[in-house]
Amino acid sequence: MRKKEVGVMQVQKKWLVVWFIVMLGIMAGCSSSESGTESTSKKEGKWAGQTLTVHLIGDFSMEDATDPITGKTNEGLNSIKQEFEKQHPGATVEFILMPWEGYTEKTQAMITSNEADVYQMPGLADFAAQGVLEPLQSYIEEDPEFSLDVFIENQVSGWKVLGPDSDELSIYGLPLIGDARFINYDKKLFDQWGG
Repeated sequence: MRKKEVGVMQVQKKWLVVWFIVMLGIMAGCSSSESGTESTSKKEGKWAGQTLTVHLIGDFSMEDATDPITGKTNEGLNSIKQEFEKQHPGATVEFILMPWEGYTEKTQAMITSNEADVYQMPGLADFAAQGVLEPLQSYIEEDPEFSLDVFIENQVSGWKVLGPDSDELSIYGLPLIGDARFINYDKKLFDQWGG
C-alpha cells in the first residue's frame, strides 16, 4: 500500500472517531438505563442513568492493539468511551461490534428490533434512493476546516449516489476503509432531546 493511502486511511479513521464523538455528544440522552449495578459515579451528573448504544461494523476493537505489520498501537474504542463519559458525567456508552459477515441483514434486524440508538450503516445507494438520507454537500461547504483533499483522488466521486428526485450524483457518505457509510439514528428522539 502506498504511503499516501496509509495516511489517508489514518485520517479517515480519525474523522470517524471525531464524528462518532460529535454524534454521541448530540445523542447522549436518547435512552435511559434503569440498571441498579451502575457505580455511584455513573448515577451522578447531568447525564445520570443515560445509556447510549452504538452499533459499529468491521474490525473495531474495544482495547488498544498493536498492528503486527507496522508495530504501531491503534487505539481501541475504550478511549472514545472514556472520553465521551468524561465529557458527559453519568452517561454510559455501550458499543455493539459486528463483524463483516452478514452485516447488512444483521443490521436491518437490529434496526427492526430497536437494539441500538446509533447505527453505522451499509447500503448508501439503497437508502439515498428511498429519500431517507440527507446530502452532505452543504455541510461540507459550511465547514472551513474540512477538505475533500484528504481523500485519494476521485475516491469521494466513486461513492456519490442518486437521491430520490435527482438526476445528478451527490455526496451522501464519505469513504472510510474502502466503503462509504452513514449514521442512522431516531430523529424523533434526537429532536426531543434538543438535537
